[in-house]
Amino acid sequence: MSSKYFFPTPNIPIRPAQLLTPTGGDAGALGQYGINVGPMIIRFGIKFVSGKVENMIGRAIQQCQRNIKRKEKELLKKMRKEEKAKDKAARKEAKRLAKIAKQERIARRKEMGDYDSSDDESYSDDQSFSGMTPSNVRNISLVNMNDDAMAEESDFNDLD
Repeated sequence: MSSKYFFPTPNIPIRPAQLLTPTGGDAGALGQYGINVGPMIIRFGIKFVSGKVENMIGRAIQQCQRNIKRKEKELLKKMRKEEKAKDKAARKEAKRLAKIAKQERIARRKEMGDYDSSDDESYSDDQSFSGMTPSNVRNISLVNMNDDAMAEESDFNDLD
């Protein structure tokens, strides 16, 4: 026996002459030949089962990968949420400290007698003012503008 499988394959001959003669009569010399379909059936069965098994394993691996990816995504989402909460708490604490510092500054100015309530009302808490102006801004009165002042300004026009 020379089978490529490790078990004996059945011998199932199909004779084409039997298919050609409807009454099952003698087909002559063609009746002598037959095709052994046993190995074909075995090969089909093995390929069918191995294909089904491969599909099951592939789907299981794919599902595991999806689960891992989903868990990683949930973990990242949770970490981002915690980080946002920490940032929000830090901003809230910084705002609270800035408000306390502002109240202390106002209290010190009141003690020294250098307090003007208009200083506090000119800027809201959302704005920040450093007290500095950009270096390329020059405040020049336009009322007394003449040719000499224009000549002086021409030296500073290239400061951009």
